[in-house]
Amino acid sequence: MFEFQQLHVYQRALSFLSFSSRLSLSLPRSSFGLADHLRRAALSVQLNIAEGMGRPGGEERTNFLRIARGSAMECAAALDAVEAMGFAPGKELQAGRELLLEVVRMLTVMGNCTGRRKG
Repeated sequence: MFEFQQLHVYQRALSFLSFSSRLSLSLPRSSFGLADHLRRAALSVQLNIAEGMGRPGGEERTNFLRIARGSAMECAAALDAVEAMGFAPGKELQAGRELLLEVVRMLTVMGNCTGRRKG
C-alpha cells in the first residue's frame, strides 16, 4: 500500500468519489455535462492528493494539494447546481457535502490553503 492511501483525507476523497459516481448515474441524461463535470472534479481531488503526496514536499506538493482543494470546492458547487436544477433534494446531497467539508478542511491544513498569497 502506498503511503498516501493511508491518509484520512485520501480515504474521504475516495468516499466522495463513490458518492459522486452514484449521484451522477442517477441524474437525467439531459444533465450529462453536469454529471461528467462532477465525476471529473471528484476524480481530480483524489488524484491530486496522490500526486502531491508523491512529491518531495515544499511548494510543488502544496500546489497539488491546493488544486485538490479547488476541485473539492468545485464539487460543492456542482452539488449546489444539482439541487438548484431539481435533480436531487438537499437532504440527499448532505452526505456528499459533509465529506467535501471534511476534505476541504484537511487540505486547507495540509496545504496551508488559506486563500492568501504570501509576499
